[in-house]
Amino acid sequence: MNQALKIALICAAVFVGIGLILLIAAVSTAAFHGEGLFQSVDLNDRTEIVSENFTNLEIHVAASDIRLVSAVDGKVSVTLHEMKDNPHQIEVRGDTLVINQTDTRAWWQKIGFFRFGVLSELSVTVALPEAEYQSLQVSTASGDLAVPDAFTFAEAELDTASGDLLYSAETQKKLKITTASGDVKLACDVQDATVQATSGDLEITGVSGQKLFAKSVSGEVELKSCRITDSLEVKTTSGEIELQEIAGSSDCIVSTTSGEITLEEATDFQTLSLKSVSGDQVLMRCDARELELHSTSGNISATLLSSKTFITSSVSGSISTPTPDPAGGSCRASTVSGNIRIQIV
Repeated sequence: MNQALKIALICAAVFVGIGLILLIAAVSTAAFHGEGLFQSVDLNDRTEIVSENFTNLEIHVAASDIRLVSAVDGKVSVTLHEMKDNPHQIEVRGDTLVINQTDTRAWWQKIGFFRFGVLSELSVTVALPEAEYQSLQVSTASGDLAVPDAFTFAEAELDTASGDLLYSAETQKKLKITTASGDVKLACDVQDATVQATSGDLEITGVSGQKLFAKSVSGEVELKSCRITDSLEVKTTSGEIELQEIAGSSDCIVSTTSGEITLEEATDFQTLSLKSVSGDQVLMRCDARELELHSTSGNISATLLSSKTFITSSVSGSISTPTPDPAGGSCRASTVSGNIRIQIV
């Protein structure tokens, strides 16, 4: 047995020993306080009526699903399905309705094999009159979030680690959505939207606004039936990008490292710019005054709606372009080892 293997085995044994010591300490501490790792979890249902006026809404919870719904009777209410030993706090601070979950339990009270199973059952349901509100701020670790189109917010900021987000409320100014592994579905009118994920997928449908920035590292990004007037930017590292029926009057920038880029009926842009390293680029019935299509090893295939002046280059791939027309704008396409195929339809 070589020296490196001996060291690895010794380290593994040490880590296992530390884990056993921590487990024994946890069991002993819980037992000392009259609790056990297999203790059951008591859940509680309650509804609170909020009579004070407010224009802002803040929700900060750990694992509860969060739903905003229309108030049938026009009254604000908060319905909770929560753990008895870790309740939510509800209060109006100035002009802000705040729903918090501050965990004051001792560390041994948070340990229990049955606790993890009930986390998916916890929920916060906020019934609101259908009206315009100033701001919405939500943060949750693993809970899902659903905001319907019955409400209008001036601004909204949503943050989750692994929960999924569904957001359909009109947002008059800025909207910021951040998630690690949760999926995002966005469908609303918004002036300026930023949507970012690490491994979650982004599905953006029917959005109309001035600015939209969508980014996912390894998740897929899909845009359908959107119109962005000022600036549209979509980025991934390895996730695929698909844009369908997208229109705008300014710039559209799409970039990825290894993901594929597919655009269908992306039109009316001043500049349409695509960049990739190894992913292929496919454009179907697209158009812009200026097109910039650049890839390292991926293929570039495009059907455009109007003639262009074509400036193309490929080191080892083949190139096929239509007859150029200087009056129709420009199309620059380059790749190192990929092929370039461009047609006018």
